[in-house]
Amino acid sequence: MNSRDNLFVVTKPLQLIVALSIIEQLEIASTSTVIIVNYFHDSHSVFERLQQIKWYFSDVTFLLEPDNPSAYRRVAQIRPNKLYVDGDVGVRRHIKFLQLKLYNLALRINVYEEGMGTYRTDIYSGLKKAILSAIGVATFFGGGLLTNKIYVSDPERYCSKFPDFPKNKVMKLEAEPRNFVSRHFLALKNVFNYHRTGQPQHDICNVYITSWEIDYDFIIRFNKLDGDKFVKPHPHILDFERPIIGNTIERSVPAELVFIDLANRYQRLNIFHHGSSVEMYLDAPNIEFFLV
Repeated sequence: MNSRDNLFVVTKPLQLIVALSIIEQLEIASTSTVIIVNYFHDSHSVFERLQQIKWYFSDVTFLLEPDNPSAYRRVAQIRPNKLYVDGDVGVRRHIKFLQLKLYNLALRINVYEEGMGTYRTDIYSGLKKAILSAIGVATFFGGGLLTNKIYVSDPERYCSKFPDFPKNKVMKLEAEPRNFVSRHFLALKNVFNYHRTGQPQHDICNVYITSWEIDYDFIIRFNKLDGDKFVKPHPHILDFERPIIGNTIERSVPAELVFIDLANRYQRLNIFHHGSSVEMYLDAPNIEFFLV
């Protein structure tokens, strides 16, 4: 057994959390490699801190690649026994996996949950869906001919969405992001360089999670709300001008980490978003979500 046995590719902070939770669940830290793709803000610094911190995942090998093509070239070089990725949908992914399989016939490809998209049934439809399915291309997450397993936080929901999918290929994520973050909060706080804001000025906290673009029209309305205010830009926004209201939460910090902290510090936490998957992973009596 060596570090090439299990290889994870991640492109977002949440994906990193899910990958680490699988490593902990399967107890494979010493035989795992995580490739971080430089697609989110401050990913290079996150990569550096992951190598410096002493914790349960110190035996994991971490690598940094500038983009997906580079990441998958590295996958081909490493020739892992098992590959864990965020999705398998579409022709391009199918071709990429086919190429990897040709280089490494023993390769097993596993998909891990990546938010609400994992449960979508409407990615393809009609004739196109039928044709792609017939040739083994995934038309929903985990559904590819070349995919061996999918790890999800809610297997019952997944199986109800895809009743014809083999249930023995659906694996449960034992630690949802909320539980994983709570258990490793101090370490993750250091990994993502999360700095708490000052003392609460109100009992209510309002947070706006942006999409890939910031809705400045909404920010005008947001500014009129009672309570403390924070803006959490999307981690894939690499450059932006700071909004002129409230406080800005670092883009590279996973929302789950921030909101667990804020929920413990405020009587009420209002989260405004454009369809963020974070609503799937946070469940507390003092948290309320609002779709912008």
